[in-house]
Amino acid sequence: MNIYLLRHAQTEGNKEERFYGIKNTPLSKEGKASLAVVHKFFKNISLDKIYCSPMQRCIDTAKLSFGEKADIKIEKGLIELDFGDWEGQRFTNVMEKHPQLWAQYKKDWGHFCFPNGDTVPEYQARVQRMMAEILEKTDNDGTIALVSHYGFIKTALSYLLMGDGSLNDRISIQNATISWVDITNGVPKLRWMNGLQRF
Repeated sequence: MNIYLLRHAQTEGNKEERFYGIKNTPLSKEGKASLAVVHKFFKNISLDKIYCSPMQRCIDTAKLSFGEKADIKIEKGLIELDFGDWEGQRFTNVMEKHPQLWAQYKKDWGHFCFPNGDTVPEYQARVQRMMAEILEKTDNDGTIALVSHYGFIKTALSYLLMGDGSLNDRISIQNATISWVDITNGVPKLRWMNGLQRF
């Protein structure tokens, strides 16, 4: 089984260093351009299924990566973390307005609860359940792609490789990059992470 995890391209929110989880923010001009190399890569890959987060930035990324006519299954389980009251806010604004919460967030992200949003452990549990469902529906020799977000892909990679969230804080996923996990005879191997990254 081959699993390709594609993070959406750079958005205007990414450029402005804002929290965007369950709210939409459009792809930037640079983000759209960066997907040309992703599209070229996937032209040589035969995919059995393409799963995509319902957020517009992921849908646009999927269309530019796989083509307008690609059969893309929208899957709400691939959505990003809900940042609650921090949605749409600049990182610097949160740091200034909520210094104690920010310090807690930076010190122990893995147990953080976003005000009126998700708790990280609950979100990770949802991602793991989603990945388990997808794996169950995929043939052992199948090849699939998932178009999702920073938080989802970090959590999914940790789950695929370790069966839990133990690697989450040691993984960083860049925009418009591909991570590839190969599962052969039940043994997962990370073949690629942040592939096609543009510096």
